[in-house]
Formats: sequence, C-alpha cells, structure tokens
Amino acid sequence: MRKYVDCDGVIFDSEFWLFDDEYRSLKIKEEADKIKYIQTRDWTEILRKSEIISDAINILKELRDVAILTKVHSMENEGVAKIRIFRSLGVKNEIILCPFTVKKTDVVDPRGNILVDDTVHNLDDWKEKGGIPIFFNMNNSDIDGWGRTNTDYPKIKSLEYLKKIR
Repeated sequence: MRKYVDCDGVIFDSEFWLFDDEYRSLKIKEEADKIKYIQTRDWTEILRKSEIISDAINILKELRDVAILTKVHSMENEGVAKIRIFRSLGVKNEIILCPFTVKKTDVVDPRGNILVDDTVHNLDDWKEKGGIPIFFNMNNSDIDGWGRTNTDYPKIKSLEYLKKIR
C-alpha cells in the first residue's frame, strides 16, 4: 500500500495567498484566465508565506513511506518552487508533480493505495479507480474549497492519522 498526500490545502495553506485580495479584485470568471493567473504567480513567495498546516512538515519527515502528490499549473514556476521548499525544509519524501490537465489517477496507480486530499472530486476519482480516499480539512469542515460536501470519506485534520496506518 502506498500513501499519497496532496500539497495545497493539506500541507501548506497556499490557497490563502494564491487567492488573495488581488485575485478577488480581478473577478476572474473564465477557467483559462484562472489558470493563467495561477501560472504567473510567484510560487516561491506564496509557499514561503504560507502557513504549514497542523505540523505537516515534521510529520512528513517521520513518515518516509508517504509521497507528496501535487497538481501543478507550471513545471518551471510552481513545480520547481514546491520541490525547492520541501527540500529546503528537510523533507526527503518523494514528490510527484501532476500536470493540472490530467488527474492524479493518470499519474499514479490508485488501486489499494491511500490519497489524503482536501478536494472531494479528486477523492471521488481516486475511489472510482480502486483507491482509498481520505478527506482532509484543516478546519474540520465537511465542505471542500469548491463547495462540495464530503459525505462518503473518512475525515482528518492532521497527517498524524497516517502514522496509524501500516
């Protein structure tokens, strides 16, 4: 069994800095414009300013059997920044970058493996493909960032939970 953990909204509260006042002032409606906005942001700065959620970095350092599986909107900007921040913080876990145009299940085999994610549609696809989904919400809410309600998956608010799974 492999264990995978999402980055944004699970390890780093990067969405707080990504979708900030500047983003809200732009009133972006089109998905293509949202992607372009995400691609051009300074990801090094976003991650540097982002809060680490529930001691996730220290927990990851203890859980060497967990891989970070994260969507990226640009390899050169977001992907590089994520790799560099994890390595600078001493995280040696495998980091798997998933291009935003494909599903996480297209990049890794979910069958019999765990995914901890804060987005219900990612978990739905994971389960549909034979994986074990775990819903993460740092505020202990049942609603994800897209407004979807988690009614089907175990919910956690700390990666400490993964220490119990062998």
